[in-house]
Amino acid sequence: MANPSYVPGNVARAEEAWNKTFLGYVPYIGIGFLLAYTLPVSNYGSSAFSSLVDIATSIVPAIDRLARLSFAPEFTRTFGALMWLMQPVFTVLALIRSPRVPVRRLPWSSLIAMPLGVILLVLLGILFPFFFLDTSPDDLVYSRGRGVAGVKFILESRFGHASLGSVMFAFSSISQVLVWRVLRDYPRLIAHNIQIRFGRRETDD
Repeated sequence: MANPSYVPGNVARAEEAWNKTFLGYVPYIGIGFLLAYTLPVSNYGSSAFSSLVDIATSIVPAIDRLARLSFAPEFTRTFGALMWLMQPVFTVLALIRSPRVPVRRLPWSSLIAMPLGVILLVLLGILFPFFFLDTSPDDLVYSRGRGVAGVKFILESRFGHASLGSVMFAFSSISQVLVWRVLRDYPRLIAHNIQIRFGRRETDD
């Protein structure tokens, strides 16, 4: 009996499941909007809450680096720390919702692009928050490029934090989910395509 993963209809079901997975980040982004418009700009003081923020920023030093460039450093520091602390919850929920990659015939270009995409997601979505390069507000003002423009947009207002800032945290979480799924299912996918092209079609999992 053929493995159900090979049934063409499973591709459509996987796409539907991925759509639901992505929609699961709407509450995360909504929480980002709520935090961005309710957190005070400054005067956080010393408390158990600030200690929690200190722990998060010690793990992800880029939060403090970005905060130094912000219109309200304490606000950005707290926003970033809280969004990062909530990220594992939404990442686990997305992993539960996300489907396995359907095993099917793909062109070699797609099979080669998958690991390259994983490398890109690791660099931009996972490692970037940990290794954001230190810079100064003046350097940021005179720097050019879309990436710099995005960072400036986030750091200049509450709306920037709420909109693009929240989306960036969601993107980091989605990157982790996609990387995990590809790393887990890519060997099956590549083996199936090799057998289709160079051997008999696989019929058992």
